[in-house]
Amino acid sequence: MLFKHYHVDLVLDEIKTETRRFFLSVKPGRVYKARTDYTTNYFAKILVLSTWQEHLLDISQESVLAEGYQTKEEYIKVFRKINKSNKEDNPIVWAIKFKLIESNVKHKKKTSLFNWFEPQKQNHKKMI
Repeated sequence: MLFKHYHVDLVLDEIKTETRRFFLSVKPGRVYKARTDYTTNYFAKILVLSTWQEHLLDISQESVLAEGYQTKEEYIKVFRKINKSNKEDNPIVWAIKFKLIESNVKHKKKTSLFNWFEPQKQNHKKMI
């Protein structure tokens, strides 16, 4: 199951225990490798506990916290940015509740969600 790099620490710290997707590709009771890309590398193994459908804007405060966010507005903003979703949309999404069962990370590198929203500074060398 793919996760954004800034969600890795939240999963490993067992703060993020839910995720929402447009498509369901997992089944409850099965173990999946949590990855940040399509390589064979994974940062954890997670057990899917349950799945259900809901409208994105119907997310509860309890689920917002389980997604690793403090407010519904914060979560919705990130979800829409990740999924390139329209601000007016209220799509039906799949909610997936999971549990960390194994970490595959020896040394955690702290990632920041807020760095993702800041424009990246680029170093441009002048060509002479």
